[in-house]
Amino acid sequence: MYISGLEIFDRCLEHWSRLLHHWCAYISDYSYAARGVAFANGEMAPWIWQERTNVGFLFRAAPESGFLALYEPTTNNQVDLWLYSHDHNSEFVWAKYMHLAGFDPLQLQQRYQANQAQAGPPQNLNIGGVQHVSVIFISFFVPLAAGQAAILNSIEMFIQGARGHAQQQAIPPIHALAWSFPAPARLVILPQHGAYFPGVVLIASVGIHGFGILSARSCVHPRPKIKRLG
Repeated sequence: MYISGLEIFDRCLEHWSRLLHHWCAYISDYSYAARGVAFANGEMAPWIWQERTNVGFLFRAAPESGFLALYEPTTNNQVDLWLYSHDHNSEFVWAKYMHLAGFDPLQLQQRYQANQAQAGPPQNLNIGGVQHVSVIFISFFVPLAAGQAAILNSIEMFIQGARGHAQQQAIPPIHALAWSFPAPARLVILPQHGAYFPGVVLIASVGIHGFGILSARSCVHPRPKIKRLG
């Protein structure tokens, strides 16, 4: 059984629908291709370890979604990804990753603030026609003591928490949410952490600067046309 999904809560990221769809599918394809002893022990479960490999999945999904993509496009390597879509949306993606056992807005806000610090002062972002998107990759884990039977319920509770937070327009903002928990990934155990690491959640937010408390925010681009996925 493959547990995945995506929800868009803000029209500024409607054009990400296909991107997130292919991101989910690529994680599933990778999980089935890489399953084995090393994968089950977390050796080849890249969403656990760092933001770079998580950005790599998004980079891989971009061409299949109608985007051009460039990894670390700026000279100081502060921007993780540049995206350009067929709707002429030019975007800088700022990424962070974290481990969470349950949905925690306070810890999530701390990662958004880290993105803000990395972005620097507003004048650094004065590039005409570029939309800035903060992405937080969450390596979701379930304590071993809870047992495998608790994994599916824990995933459901996490997604419900994130969805409710987004719908309430709470801080930190969530403008797009996607998650991927393929069956092979749900077998990943890190004994040294005493936990299962069954997959990854992506949370995205659009902002003029920073990506924490957003005020006076508006879309850089007009509402794009979306092709519905079959």
